[in-house]
Order: sequence, then structure tokens, then C-alpha cells
Amino acid sequence: MCRGGIKHMEILICRQGLFGGTDKLLDRLYGWLKGENYSVDICCLSETEMDRLRRCYELVIIPSSQLGNLYELSNRGIRIKRVLMWIMGMGAFSDAYYNYPASSFFDKMLQVLYKKEAEAALKWLLRKRAVVFTDSVGIYNTFQVFHMKCSDTCQENIVPIAINVPSEKLYPSHDNRKSLINISWIGRVSTDFKEIPLRHLLQDLDDWARTQNAEVEFTIVGDGDALERIKKEAENVSYRVNFIQNIPYEKLNKYISENVDLLIAMGTSALDGAKNGCPTVIITPVRAADPEKVHYRWIYDSKGCSLGEYPDIDLKTGQRRVEFGKIMEEFFADANVSDKSFEYAGRFDQEKVFAELMRRELPGEIDREMWVHAKRFQKMKKKKMTMKKILSRIKR
Repeated sequence: MCRGGIKHMEILICRQGLFGGTDKLLDRLYGWLKGENYSVDICCLSETEMDRLRRCYELVIIPSSQLGNLYELSNRGIRIKRVLMWIMGMGAFSDAYYNYPASSFFDKMLQVLYKKEAEAALKWLLRKRAVVFTDSVGIYNTFQVFHMKCSDTCQENIVPIAINVPSEKLYPSHDNRKSLINISWIGRVSTDFKEIPLRHLLQDLDDWARTQNAEVEFTIVGDGDALERIKKEAENVSYRVNFIQNIPYEKLNKYISENVDLLIAMGTSALDGAKNGCPTVIITPVRAADPEKVHYRWIYDSKGCSLGEYPDIDLKTGQRRVEFGKIMEEFFADANVSDKSFEYAGRFDQEKVFAELMRRELPGEIDREMWVHAKRFQKMKKKKMTMKKILSRIKR
């Protein structure tokens, strides 16, 4: 997209306005573009923010949850020429349309209609080169949901999560002869898809420590709605478990380099360990409705830039999945796990990722078909929010 003087065209990035990895990634993109002297604004479409926006943008960059922003911006008289959607993670696109339970016949019919609309919008985005994905699992899963064929060229649409990777690792040389092993989990402690893996990890670590007569200390860094249940689980293990609800992000690198021998995480939390050279393991996410199959792999064994995927849904990428004991065996046998983790993190360096994103060919221009999709999406989004409120009241 650097051709044709894009540094002088107006770019708008639309945030979700929610705490989490999506907005952090978009904030990093905004900071990088400003540093490279691009003409760029960022907003989450609040009343005050929309008042300061320009009247015309050549390109709007959005996550999958914000397609309706095109319609809202147009209603405010802001002209948009092109859009690029960045789909971040497995199921992110379809969930943006419909993700509450379809229990009644009416709900099921709505789900069919929403799915058809989502498929039509996705086909437009693909046809106009207006969509990228953070990993291959996200691509395959999205295409699978809509029964669409995914060719090998789809890999060209991967623009991975971007982080700031230091030129040299902070982590000291990997010492696999220590008598006390400090293992950490970093990330939310939430019921969505992290509680079950964390509960299994506590047990797997306990089984291994008892079998090997190993001295272990485990620290959970994070907070969430499952924290109290995890604390109760931790009372039943043979090793010490520490809880740190929050570490300011600017202090996280120092904490990892000084206190963690092995990090077990998923998503961007795993990259926070690997970018420092900390030996890092991916644990698979598991939701309540999934079979409780929890597996592990070294981050550098990941394929297609994936940082965690639901095993029963990911049938395409062939990710390595092993038991916890195998990971610990390799931790002691391989003196290079630190260097390998650091080297792998380099693939996600923001200088490389964002430069690659801006070198892409410009998407095709928005036409009447996309304006219809954007309007429908916004109406669906409002209906979905209403349904969530109704369901939450029923649960009370």
C-alpha cells in the first residue's frame, strides 16, 4: 500500500474501545504509522472523537467487530474510499455477527440469516483484497464456518500480531540445572477459554513434580472471573503457588527476565515471554463446551503464526500437541529453548509486520454492496447487544 504516495493519504484506524489485545495492537499500529510520518487518525467512534475527525479518508483499518463503523462514519458525512479489515483470531469474524446461544426456533432462523449475510460480506472483502488475518488457524476456521474453499494463496493474507521485539534478549542463558524451577502463567484468569487449561496445568505440573520429586514454584500473573476457583484448585497441589493480579506492562519484561524459568501462556502473553528469550510454551485454549483436551507445545513449534487454537476445531494446520511431561523432558535436554523462543518472536516484530502491512496492494474501492453490508452489520450488532442484555437479565 506504499505505492501512490500513501504516506500523504488520510488513514483512519477504528478501535473497539475495549480492554484487550485487539485495541493494543491497533494502538501500536497507530504509533508506528505516526512515527513513519503517515497521515493517520485513531478513534473508537465516541461523540467527542467523531467531531475531531477529518471529512474524508482514503483508507479505514478496522477489526472484524467494527464493520458497522463504515455506516456510522458515512452518516456523519465522513467519506471513506477503502476499507481493510484485520481479523484477529479464530472465530473473530463469525462471532462479530452472532455468538449468543440459538435455543429457540426464532433464534436459529436468525442465526441462518446472519450467517448468510456474514458470508456475503466476507466474499466481498476477499474479492476486493480488503481483509487480512493474524494467523492461518483464523483463516481456515473462518472459511470452514462458511463452507468456503481455502487455497494455498490464502496464506498471503496473514499479517500476524505485532509486538516490539528488542534487538537482544533480556533473558539470561537457559540454566537447566537449577534445583528450584520457577514456572509462570501470564494472562487473564477467565472462564471463557482459560480456566480449564489453567486448571489442567495445575494438575499436570503437580503430577510431574511428584513423579520427578522436583522442586517447583508456580506463579499466576493475571486476574479474572475464575481467579477464586483457581485459588481453591491451587490448595490441592504439592508445590507453592503465588498469585500476582497485575504487573504494569512496562515492568513485565523485567519481571519475566528475573523471575521466570519457563512461561506457559497463549496469545500475546506468550509473545511477551518469547521476545525476552524466556523459554515459552503454548497451552491450548479450551471452552466449557469443548472436550477437555489440554495440550502443550513450544512456541517455536507453532505453524502459521498461531498462538493457541481449539484442538477439535483446528483440523488443518497440524500443530504439534504433546503432554506436559514431554515439554519438561525437552526443557532439561535442550539448552537452546531460550534462543529458539527469542528467534521465533522475531517473526512478530512490529517493524517487520507493520511495514509488510503497508506494502500490500491497496484494497478495491468501497461500492454500494459494501455500504449495504455495513448497514446490515450495524443493525445486527444493535440487536445482538439487546439480546445479550435480555439474556443477562434472565440469568439473574
